[in-house]
Amino acid sequence: MTVILVASFIASAFAAAAAHQWLAASDAEFAGWILDKGPHKLMRRIMMLLVLLFVPYLLRLAGWRGHMDCGFSREQRTFPFRAARLDVGLGLVLGLGSLGLMIFIEYAYGTRALISASRMPAEVPAVIGYAFSALLIAVLEETIVRGVLFRLLQRLWTLWPAVLVSSMLFAYLHFLKASPDAFGDGPILEKGFAVMGSALSAPAHTEAFALRFLNLTLMSILLCLVVARTGTIWIAVGLHAGWVWLKKSNGALGDAVDGVGPTLWIGSRSDATDALLTTVVFLVLAAFVLRRPSLSIANHATEAADG
Repeated sequence: MTVILVASFIASAFAAAAAHQWLAASDAEFAGWILDKGPHKLMRRIMMLLVLLFVPYLLRLAGWRGHMDCGFSREQRTFPFRAARLDVGLGLVLGLGSLGLMIFIEYAYGTRALISASRMPAEVPAVIGYAFSALLIAVLEETIVRGVLFRLLQRLWTLWPAVLVSSMLFAYLHFLKASPDAFGDGPILEKGFAVMGSALSAPAHTEAFALRFLNLTLMSILLCLVVARTGTIWIAVGLHAGWVWLKKSNGALGDAVDGVGPTLWIGSRSDATDALLTTVVFLVLAAFVLRRPSLSIANHATEAADG
């Protein structure tokens, strides 16, 4: 896995550098759309694609049992998706409530403020659209990271090594992105190394990196524990979707306030990962999950139907 990740990272850096130069010289409409998204995002997408090419090989080595071994159901049996919606709903409530509390504190403290009333109507369609993209992101990431990767590592190792390794990898990949300035005209070999260096040095130049890395790791630990406790990914999907939707909506409807810097306890980012209070919230939720014998509403519904 390590060899494949490193090789994919190196190849994606050179591929993204070459693609950026080709797109910049192209008159195609799609070229401008891709460049507007940012060359660093193009690199991450290429890296994901290269990793996915090797996924079937890795899964066979790890004993993956097919599409029903993605955390959709317990013990690879047909799962009642109607009941699963109850778990997604429960996760949404927990996700919206936890991050919503942090966002409320940011606005109450004054590190963030709502955009002007004249700008609000223009952002409403985007906020509605974020609901669909948040659910799609949550399903995809939870299926890959927690449903497949974490559960396979847990099967090969034990619970906590699998939780920690998958969570730290998940958190670090959020920061592995090159600066747009690293791309541009020049020899591909030179630009490829520049892109790699920029991506690897990004964490050192990221504001509040240590705290944000800790909070993202704790977020993933919480999601892993939810999946381990319930046997399915659905509550984790709801949690993840709620967090993504609030983060994106908060970014569209609010701005950090100039001159009011974040404190150690209260951040100013739209995802609240730069706040120590977020650390406390994640730890409390993780303790709650560990103490609960069962969380899944869908599991109860399934057991009642079987009974």
